[in-house]
This record gives sequence, C-alpha cells and structure tokens, in this order.
Amino acid sequence: MLGFCVRHLFLFLFRLNSRLEETLTMIHVMNATEIIEEIRRLPIEEKGKVIEFIRQLPKEETITAINEPLEEGRSFKNVAELFG
Repeated sequence: MLGFCVRHLFLFLFRLNSRLEETLTMIHVMNATEIIEEIRRLPIEEKGKVIEFIRQLPKEETITAINEPLEEGRSFKNVAELFG
C-alpha cells in the first residue's frame, strides 16, 4: 500500500514539474528594445493607451520632491492659511 502511494505521489510531482517547466518556458523577460518593438506593432488605438499610461507616470523630479523633507516649521492648519 505504501509503495502504491509513493508511486502515485512521484507521478503527481513529475507531472507538476513538467507543467511548471512548460509554463516557465512560455514566460520571457523582455528588454526595453523588445518592448519598444512590440509597441510599434500595436494598432493605433492600443498605442494611444500606451502613450496615456506613460503620461500618467510620475516624473523623476516629482518623485524627488515628494521625498524631500519639508522646511522646518512649515505647516498649515487649513487651506486659507496656505493661500493667504
């Protein structure tokens, strides 16, 4: 009985491993040049979506500004104080 269970477990793991290898073969990490080439092949509507996505990404100076500490003592209690 134990031999039967071990054999089935082995077959199960073998099949699982085979499927995993097939899946990993299908996954391909693309470099920037490959991504650009794929974008060039897109229909015009899809290219527009890519452009809109890129426009939504924060620019480097925005990220830097977000991470900069505020000046000491600079705080506001409400919007009127901020713009007053």
